[in-house]
Amino acid sequence: MKHISRLSILLAALFALAACHPEEHEIRRDIVYSVDNAAEQHVTTHGDAEFDALLERFCGYAEEGSTVTFHGASASSLPTKDVVTYSTTSRDEIKAWMRDMEAAGMTVTVTYDPASGTWNGTAYATAPYPRRGVATFVNLSDDGYQGPTVVVTIDSLNRTAYVSFDNERYTQWHLPVGKFESIWQYDDNILVLYAEGGDTLGFSPLVGDTMILRYFPADPCWPQHQHYFTVERVREGCQTWYSDQAGGIVMNVWPNIIETYPEGSLALICAPQVPYLNCISPLFTGSCELLRYYTDRAGMDWELSLRYFFVSDSSFHTVDSLGLSGDFLLDRTVTIHDIHRFPGCNSQYMFNRID
Repeated sequence: MKHISRLSILLAALFALAACHPEEHEIRRDIVYSVDNAAEQHVTTHGDAEFDALLERFCGYAEEGSTVTFHGASASSLPTKDVVTYSTTSRDEIKAWMRDMEAAGMTVTVTYDPASGTWNGTAYATAPYPRRGVATFVNLSDDGYQGPTVVVTIDSLNRTAYVSFDNERYTQWHLPVGKFESIWQYDDNILVLYAEGGDTLGFSPLVGDTMILRYFPADPCWPQHQHYFTVERVREGCQTWYSDQAGGIVMNVWPNIIETYPEGSLALICAPQVPYLNCISPLFTGSCELLRYYTDRAGMDWELSLRYFFVSDSSFHTVDSLGLSGDFLLDRTVTIHDIHRFPGCNSQYMFNRID
């Protein structure tokens, strides 16, 4: 009886403790949101009441004329183009829909039309997160900096590195580019990448977000060439894509950062200009704007224009005869089509996303 009595007292105490601290059993949500495409904000809510208050605040922003976008920090990373839309004149109904879409792991965008009193929502699967073990580094900004010029993506899971830089704009820099496989060793906190011909690239130190990239050419090099770069890890925004066609093409993309129509991105492409006899690749080496237009062409999602920058003057080189299948924000594989290709040359360049 004593044991039963003690057990009853213990259970009663546990129930009383649970009653005193109900928040320990409430749902915690980590929400990432932005208003009018401003910098992302992070907020944590505890329980349905706090989350409902947050959704109420989002509705207030929308009612004031802003566009609100949010998703859970652990949102779905399924690469899909499925989009869910919803319209209602009820504030409670739009909040219920927003709650359901967040629970489904979707990214939600909400606006308000004051003329009709209608709330409009769009939900889509969140873009895939970078794979674990993949990190991308770019050179740091300084005076006169006009864009990313050295980009290195390290895939430690596959012991592979992808190196690119704009050797059209910065001819004084000397750096081997391309894909490097199974080529590293760790020695005194230095990562060494071996290139063809005995050239080496060294990273040091391998801690923190800032590192020094050193290039050691096997053969004598002009003293005017720069071989040392300070690079910093990119947490978000930069994508690395690779195609093994035309001798290997590395393409770094910063999507949707040019707020114009047509939709524009920045890109840094490292590709051979003449991959083989009588065939000229439309994908040159250098920095460019990547512009997407809607298209009616069968088998393509977009018209594509690459506007390359040249260092010699203020002119551009533009390649307009391209198409695009896929979406840089949603897919792991995209295809660039050379519409007016030469007979016998590559007509499609398939890229796989690395990060």
